[in-house]
Parts: sequence; structure tokens; C-alpha cells
Amino acid sequence: MKTYYRYRPLDNVRAMRLLVLEPCGFNILMSPPVKGPVRCRLEVTLVDESLSYKALSYAWGSQEDLIEILCEDAILGVTRNCAAALYRLRRLCKPRILWVDAICIDQANIAERNQQLALMDEIYKRAHLTVVWLGDINWLRNIGVANRYTKWAFRLIRTIAAAHPTLCSSGKCTPCAKGLKKLVIEGFAWKSLLKVYSLPWLRRIWVIQEAMISPCAVMISGSETINWADVIIAGSCLYSHGATAYSDFCLTFQSSFAQLTFHYRRISYLTDRKIDESAALTGLNSIRAVETSDPRDRVYGLLGACYTLRHLLARAITIFDSYGMLHACSDFQTLDLLPNWVPDWSDEHDGLHVDTGHLFRAAQLSSSQFHFSNGGKCLRAMGIIVDTIHVRAAQCLTEDLTMNVPGTVALFRSWYHIAMKYHSYDSKDALTNACCRTLILDIGKDASDKLCRASPKIMKDYEDWFHHITSEKDVAALRPSIMRTRFASSFLRSIDTYAFSRTFFVTSNGLTGIGARPIRIGDVIVILAGAKIPFVLRPAGKFYTLIGGCYVHGMMDGEFFPPNQAALRNFAIL
Repeated sequence: MKTYYRYRPLDNVRAMRLLVLEPCGFNILMSPPVKGPVRCRLEVTLVDESLSYKALSYAWGSQEDLIEILCEDAILGVTRNCAAALYRLRRLCKPRILWVDAICIDQANIAERNQQLALMDEIYKRAHLTVVWLGDINWLRNIGVANRYTKWAFRLIRTIAAAHPTLCSSGKCTPCAKGLKKLVIEGFAWKSLLKVYSLPWLRRIWVIQEAMISPCAVMISGSETINWADVIIAGSCLYSHGATAYSDFCLTFQSSFAQLTFHYRRISYLTDRKIDESAALTGLNSIRAVETSDPRDRVYGLLGACYTLRHLLARAITIFDSYGMLHACSDFQTLDLLPNWVPDWSDEHDGLHVDTGHLFRAAQLSSSQFHFSNGGKCLRAMGIIVDTIHVRAAQCLTEDLTMNVPGTVALFRSWYHIAMKYHSYDSKDALTNACCRTLILDIGKDASDKLCRASPKIMKDYEDWFHHITSEKDVAALRPSIMRTRFASSFLRSIDTYAFSRTFFVTSNGLTGIGARPIRIGDVIVILAGAKIPFVLRPAGKFYTLIGGCYVHGMMDGEFFPPNQAALRNFAIL
């Protein structure tokens, strides 16, 4: 008769269990190794005690197909991936001390799970090493990634990290993108990296809580090992410069993992610095696409990693005067219990790029004026209606269009013709400038690769290209190469970043704009006191519904905001 392991309760709120992994007695890297049963025991200690242990970070995998291991000679079921990690980490002759969440926490005891969750950041910070387990060779082969992929991928990561050894305080690589272009690496290495980036562990939000807050971490797959610091540098670098250096891999290098590492670098720099709203909100925005079993984990996974972020969320919208939280609200809210002015971080669609608000002063230098009512569900803010949506384009820029040259050109032409019919700008040249700046939210980059307002020089090149594709009578006559010129590629990448899935519109005052997809004719454009950008609101009786932030060319620098505060009125936003 089988005897199953029974947990003994922890008698101290600071108590934790450590797993003592017994030695295997043979070389596990021998081919083929002779597998023996995984044996271990659990020892109780306090988080504050100075013990040397390694923390294991891994993707749990299916809970249905459990593997039996022996814990103090009793049977304990663990996931197949956990068992593979324990098998790989066993020493030949000496025991190894580990912390493994699925084993060291009694998962059937809800109270204990909650108590241990509060200690999680300390547990990982105190570990002398965190081992990131991607999987063994057989596991990788089951999803189409053999050991050679891992070897080449890790080699490429080390090469990129060596070429870009430092990160500036914004989390961007100090060397320019040309450094990546100079790397002469076999195409197979890049394909290998894409496969490794698609592994389950690299799509988990708890990557933040685990590997990123550890003082030292390594990543292991099969027999291959790499330093976590190199992974962070390479991921951040590829996110910020990969699209420029290797356009074929653009979409994948903008993946959730590369994006997560890039924005975490920005958040982590806030720990000992003044709170920066843009960096923190951008970091939160980057977690929308990662995988979690509980939507709330998208926030909880970051709280332990950065006290500053915890501080920011605790004070929410009241900490800043710029309504930055409203920038992050998307037009696809899925949680009915939330007011629509609260960001839904479980939604993969982001708002109007929260890291760009500091570039604008739609409400000049005014201070915000707001309070909450209806039990905190209603945001009451002072502002002014400055315009309305007069006409909107029928079609948005979608993923299919970015891969379709005639379709993309036809879309731009349709937007331009709408603007031609309803605009109030002084000339066609002014209209072309307005359209181009609207499509990229008037955003460019300076010499140090920081976001800034688009320069006249780069806009002249964009306008010439845009004029060419919108003035050509026969769309079919345009050569596909027109989309691959240097200026076109740069312009299209910016449009894809800022206009993707957004709606182009013209206001009643004849100004071009771009905003959330659900925008309707008749929606009002409101500038709230203290806000950086305008917002589109929809009247709903005595209240208003937030549709989202927007860019309106000719309204972003306070041109429509009244100097007399008496002109402001109260907006009740639900």
C-alpha cells in the first residue's frame, strides 16, 4: 500500500521549507544515464536565517500528468517538468538544498499559500542562486526544439550581450543599432533564438518575481547553461533595436519576453529613485500579453519585484496630476466590475502608449482637479469640451494590411481623402504634414534614442513618401519596393507602433486625429485640467464613458485649453 506525503503545518509566519535533494550516485549527464528515483526531504527554517540554497524557477506544466517522487520515503506527486528539473539538478555524491514552490509550499493549504506568497520576494532575494529551468532535451524535442537549438540560441545571446555590455538608465542599449548589424552570425542561430523565446517559461509573468529579483541567476536547458544577466541584456537590446537591425525577426523580438525584459529594466531603476510615472505605467503595459492562470497575477507578479511600483499602484491615480492611468485604458475592457477609467491589465490591447504622454501639454501647465464618488467608481474631473468627432475612417490599420502593400497604400489614401474633404489646414502641404504627424503621434527619437517630437528633417522625408503614394492615380502602378525604402521602413514601423488598430478621424474643427477603435461620430473631445493629452468621451445621460486617449494635430500643446479656469466644468466618468 502506497504512503503519501503529509505536510506538517508551519508554526511561524516567517517560516519556510527547504528541499534537500538527495544525491543520485551517478553522472546524470552521461548518455544514456541510468535513472533512479528522485529522493528528497523537507526541512523547516526561517526566512531570516542565513542559509545557502538555490531557488528553482520553472513552468509548472500540466497538473494532470504527475510524476511520483519520494519525499521522506513517502510518495509526493509533482509535474513532469518539475521532476525533470529535480533529476537534472541532483549531485553525484552530495545533497543539494533547493527552494521549489510546488513542493516547499503545501498547495492544498490556502492559508499557507497566501502566507508564503507574502514572503516570495524575500525567498528569491535571499537565494544565493536562482536556477531557471527551461526543460530537458526530451521535453524540448516534444515541442520541436532540439538541444542544438538551445546551444546556438545561448551562443547568440552571449554574443549580443558581449557586444552590448552596458545599459543606460532608461533600459536601452548604449551602443546604437548598428552594432547588431555588424554581428555576422549564422541564420540558424537566429531561428534557434526565436524557438527558445517561444518556450513556456519565457511567457510567464512570474519571471519578474523569480529570476529578475534574484541577486544571481542562471538559465538551464538540458546540458546547456547561461547567465541570466546575459539574457536580460540581449532581450532588452533586441526589443529596442532588433526591428531596426533585423527586420525579418521584427515581430518576434517585440514579443512579450523581450518586451518584458526591456521594460523591467526601466522599472527596476526606480527602486532607489524618484517615482517615474511613465516608466512604471509602461512596464505595467508590457505585461498584457504574458500568460497567467489568474488575471490578477499580472500585477502581483510585479509587486514583489519593485517596491516603487507597489507604491505607485497603492496611490493609483492620485499620485500624479497627469491622468497617466487613463492613457493605459484600452478600448477592449473585459472586466465588467471595473469602471472603464481603470486599466484592465489582462487585456492584450494597450492604450494610447503610456510612455509618450510627457511629450505633450494639451492642458498647458494646469493642475488636475478631480475627486471620486459612488463608492470610488465614478471619477469626477474638471475639464472642457474642445471639439467633437465629425467623421471617422471605416477601416483601421490591421495586421493583414501591414503585410499587404496594395491594401496598406489604399488604406492610407482613403484616410488622406477623408482629411482632404473635411480639413481646415492652410494648404495641402500643411495637410500632408498633419496626416503624417497624426499617424505617428508626432513622435520621433533623438540622437540618444530617447522619444521626442518628430523633427522637421525626418518629417520632410516622411511627407515626400506619403505624398508620392497618395498622389499616384493607379495604386497598382506603385512598385512593392516603395515600401522598402529606408524612409518608408522607418515611417511604417512608427505607424505600426502608434496607429495599429486605431481609428483615424477628423474633428468638427477640421483637425486630423487618431484614437481608440470604438470612436463614433458625435463623441466629444475633452481636455481635462492637468492632462497631457485629450480624451474622447461619450455622453451617457448625466455621466460620460471614457473611450480613450487620442492625438489631435493642432491640439496637443494647449492651443484649445482656456487660460480662464472658470470655463472648466465637471465630468462624471463611469
